[in-house]
Amino acid sequence: MSFFALESSSAQSDAAGAADNTSRDTDTSSLLEGRSLPTNQPIEDNSQPAPVSIFEGAENTAENHYPEPTPEELAFCSQAEAQAAQSGRVLVITNISKLPNITQLILLAKANLFIPVLVNMKKTDTASLMDRSPGPFFRLKDITSLKQWLHANDVKLMLGIEIMETAKSVHDKGVFQARMALMPGNEGTGLSPAQKAACNGYIIIPQYGTATASLNVHVATCVVLYRYTCWLAGGGGSIEE
Repeated sequence: MSFFALESSSAQSDAAGAADNTSRDTDTSSLLEGRSLPTNQPIEDNSQPAPVSIFEGAENTAENHYPEPTPEELAFCSQAEAQAAQSGRVLVITNISKLPNITQLILLAKANLFIPVLVNMKKTDTASLMDRSPGPFFRLKDITSLKQWLHANDVKLMLGIEIMETAKSVHDKGVFQARMALMPGNEGTGLSPAQKAACNGYIIIPQYGTATASLNVHVATCVVLYRYTCWLAGGGGSIEE
């Protein structure tokens, strides 16, 4: 089954951030709500993905109606999803407010051999993003659908890029796996509670000065992706597509 067609039709709004940084909290609801996962433990999800439409459970109103994907959009997302399933390297884009940051994240993913997945990003139109997009991407309905997709495709590790006491440094040994997902937080509020509940670890970029508490979301993601690619090229996993 193709999971990208599970893109959100539910009425959840994206959190808007005032400044471009990657820390702090908001939002609730996830497959693992109420559970805390130890850092870097495998994602466990025994639920079965249901073959639902992107329209399921949504009232057909102008506010939450998601347009039927065109054949071109279906083909574009299907190809990207197949690449992601094969490589097992996914950059999760969700709760990101600014279009320039979204396009930059897609570009960074392409440059570092990751495939972006847009989760619950119903305000970001597929067709217009395809025109702007520097690389492939696919879409999923919500965090629950994301966890189901990762489980079905043997991606056992999802790290949130977030300033947390339990976060591991990008320099730490064993922080990366060949098949894994990375998820940056919102520009102003960071990872929401739902996003944190879906992660089984966090990664942080050590800072040695006092000029700023955090980095712009695409800058922070760039550093983490670059460190991953160096690890992969250095023998951490196969760099072949």
